[in-house]
Amino acid sequence: GVYWNTYPLQHEAKARAVEAVGGRVYVGGLGQFGFFEPNIYGQLQYHDLSPKEKSASVINIWNIHLLDDRVVFQGDDGVYVYYQGHLRHIRCERGISYSNVIYGRLYAVSRDGIYLLVGNRFELIPHTKEITHEKIISLLPFHGRLLAVTSHHGLFVSSGGNFLPYHSPVNVLLQGKQLSCAAINSSHLALGTLQ
Repeated sequence: GVYWNTYPLQHEAKARAVEAVGGRVYVGGLGQFGFFEPNIYGQLQYHDLSPKEKSASVINIWNIHLLDDRVVFQGDDGVYVYYQGHLRHIRCERGISYSNVIYGRLYAVSRDGIYLLVGNRFELIPHTKEITHEKIISLLPFHGRLLAVTSHHGLFVSSGGNFLPYHSPVNVLLQGKQLSCAAINSSHLALGTLQ
């Protein structure tokens, strides 16, 4: 584009997550989350969804997901689910370090395992505590299973209720590297490293 506009969050908060859905742009960051939507003049106007009773220092949004017709804002202590103009906070007692929607379900990585959002609560997936000691930086769909990408120990794939090391030629390339991000499409896996 030739012309660009900057739309800051309130109080110049840093945006950490962005997700465009229909005519809205959902944003989340330090101290707040909400969405931008065009006003009657076509200019984007910010609508703050952050709970007013929470201190700004408590809210820290890292990911935004579309789950069916709900928008899910992932924070440090759980998720905020926005549906039909209403907001619900669902806590994950052990906190959330990463989340992703895979096969239509929300998975959350915590200190003591991988959780699945079931209704309005998080349920611990059995036998996942061991894999979370490896610092999972991404959880991805992989041939009907889950692929866990860890910061320092490579790739693991779910199998029979456990996560097993994924043996691949890429493991040789990953030795001594710190993974920081990952993405997958139908036939390609992209991995980002810090060194």
